[in-house]
Amino acid sequence: MSQRIRYTLIGLGNIGRNLLDVLVHRQQQVLADYGLEFVLVGAADSSGAAFDPAGLDAATVRDLKLAGRGVASIAGAGHPGMSALALVKAVDADVLVDAAPTNLRDGEPGLGCTRYALSAGQHVVAAN
Repeated sequence: MSQRIRYTLIGLGNIGRNLLDVLVHRQQQVLADYGLEFVLVGAADSSGAAFDPAGLDAATVRDLKLAGRGVASIAGAGHPGMSALALVKAVDADVLVDAAPTNLRDGEPGLGCTRYALSAGQHVVAAN
């Protein structure tokens, strides 16, 4: 029996893209070894956000970013201009992965997203 872990990823630069790449390539092995199925339910970048409660295709998100496009361009799931915090508030996830660039003056956008996620009972993984 597997456990689905729904996660939201904010920040799709080198760290976020590489995380998606690892999860795409190792998905079957992680499922076989640990019984965990990671489902990307939301992603945010500088273009806006995309979300789907049934899950976004992580390989598609990775490939969009490699092609220089934003997640807001995903048909049916993209939301141009949507902030990372608005995404975190809109999506039902188990884990927030914060790989967003951090403003050293105020810690945003990650700090606000982390605070909200923790208050909503989510786990948080912070790359910064």
